Amino acid sequence: VTVTTLACQAYNNLNGKVPVKVTLDKIGQGAHYYSLDGSAEKVIAWTIANQAFEVEVDPIITHTITVKDVNACVTTATFSTTAIITASATLSKLKTCASPTAAISVTVAGGTGTYSYTLEHIDNGSSAGQIIAQNQVLSAGTTTITIPAPADEGTYRITIYDTETINCPIVKEVILPVPIWPNIDDLVVQPYHEKCNLGLTATGTGVIEVAMPTDSDSYTFRILSATDRTTGLAVPFTPTPSSAGTHNATFTQLHGTPIGVLYVLQLTVNSTGCTANFTAEITSPEPLELQTG
Repeated sequence: VTVTTLACQAYNNLNGKVPVKVTLDKIGQGAHYYSLDGSAEKVIAWTIANQAFEVEVDPIITHTITVKDVNACVTTATFSTTAIITASATLSKLKTCASPTAAISVTVAGGTGTYSYTLEHIDNGSSAGQIIAQNQVLSAGTTTITIPAPADEGTYRITIYDTETINCPIVKEVILPVPIWPNIDDLVVQPYHEKCNLGLTATGTGVIEVAMPTDSDSYTFRILSATDRTTGLAVPFTPTPSSAGTHNATFTQLHGTPIGVLYVLQLTVNSTGCTANFTAEITSPEPLELQTG
């Protein structure tokens, strides 16, 4: 007698039992009966005529099955099965602007204890799918699987199986979202213009104040460039401070011109590295000139 675990059929069992196929190497005479673990004999209902039948058993523990024909000829087999394989998959790290990788946390248990997985990106733009990793070894318990850069947003499918479930793997899908870009609709930008025009070589007296509403994120602000709107040329600047963080910043010692100096500033979300640019303009009055003659 040969006993084979039917692990794929076990998925459909709500009673927690595992089906096994009992195959007779040699058939006896007349009707055949079986007894499982010493239970009362039952008539065999063949799934393969005069060759094999199926029974359901509790996993892990050892069982004994006895087969007898009408002449009381007996054969016996002792066996056990593995627990039904279970697996879950969740996103454990989101892609950010600063770190273009992501990660999936996979937990697997039961089965034979020897696991493998295949990871696919199944909506990869114009491609039908992209295999990221195939037939890779997976440890029991919880494992973190990295989606390498560039971890494009979309749906990722992970297929998990052991040696008994290659043909009926557990399939899980996770959705990787696009990094959330900063919303600057509520950003407050307040420039304070120079009151006197001392020229671009003197220390500027203009100020730019910026503020984001208080929330769970923190932010870093900095000035990227300054351009004289009169000439289109870059204006040298050394703002104080050179950058600032949390939810507000004040930049001082900035220059203006009568037409204006356009400052391009950048906001960075510290948790994701995502950025957004915005502008502010500082003016100054016409320079004082003494009339002679």
